[in-house]
Amino acid sequence: MRVSVPLRRAYKLINHGPTTLVTSASGGRRNVMTAAWVMAIDFDPAKIVALLSDNRSAMVAWYEIIYLVFGISVIFLVLALQERLKTAAHGMGQAVTIFGLIYATLVLLIGTLSIEDLDTVVRLRSENPARAETVWVTLTAVEDGLGAGGGETILLSVWLLMLSWVALRVGGFPRLLNYLGAVVGVAGILSVLLGSITLMSVNGLGLIAWLVWLGIAMLRPQSAQPGEHSGTSDAMDLSAPNRS
Repeated sequence: MRVSVPLRRAYKLINHGPTTLVTSASGGRRNVMTAAWVMAIDFDPAKIVALLSDNRSAMVAWYEIIYLVFGISVIFLVLALQERLKTAAHGMGQAVTIFGLIYATLVLLIGTLSIEDLDTVVRLRSENPARAETVWVTLTAVEDGLGAGGGETILLSVWLLMLSWVALRVGGFPRLLNYLGAVVGVAGILSVLLGSITLMSVNGLGLIAWLVWLGIAMLRPQSAQPGEHSGTSDAMDLSAPNRS
């Protein structure tokens, strides 16, 4: 049987409640501490607007890092990958680049809107708190519709799958790195479709590991593909005079 739960009490469904005693011992000394699962208190718009207003500078800095800085970095990453994988099939290589640039543009768009929406809500709260709450709910819905509600993750996951497939075909990166990218991409798509917290964690942590590993792989010189220099060598041999 399904029971409707008011939004202001929905947090109780994800906060399991118990507090655990964590103990340790070293060198004859014993310690104990309490640990509890910490989740959001509630989703009351009035409290959220108050939190945003009181921490505007920190929130703007956070949005700039996770959206603007990250989005610009993705643009440079996509262009570097295009150069690294230029031996890929022409059509598929272009599709990977286009999807990557679209994703970066979407991230920058969501970040810009988030900062603008934050400033709007903070300004309205000083004039009309009730209106600020309504505007916050509306603007949040717009951000979710643009991709913050899962579309951004889907687009990123599709790009990861395409990139991993192309990299497996043409080489240039460790095969395990490409497999990891594919796993992260599948986990991202399923996390949105199924709403699974576990898959969201796999996607988020896997993406961090993939980016770090990819950065290390990009810093290493690219090994020559088999036969890449054979044509040049043959041409030099043919042009050399016959001394026999």
